[in-house]
Amino acid sequence: MLDLNIIPQTRAVNRGGLWRQMERYCQEHPGTYFFCRPIYAGLSSHPKEIEFGVLRFDSTLWAHTFQNYGTIQEFEMFERLYREKIARL
Repeated sequence: MLDLNIIPQTRAVNRGGLWRQMERYCQEHPGTYFFCRPIYAGLSSHPKEIEFGVLRFDSTLWAHTFQNYGTIQEFEMFERLYREKIARL
């Protein structure tokens, strides 16, 4: 099993809750079509939101957009740190 995170996620998104339920559905139904779409704001490489969608076997789409930061101050910190990093390049 490949266990790799390519998109930065907060713990609140990646552990437990609805995200985990959707992942579990995919694991329990091999061959399920799903998508994960990062939604960026500003210059940061940390997505502000992540849309996760699962096409169920009954042809219904189960989709949700997850907020990928705790507070707006935390998101602003991601942006500030990224701007500082690229300014040094």
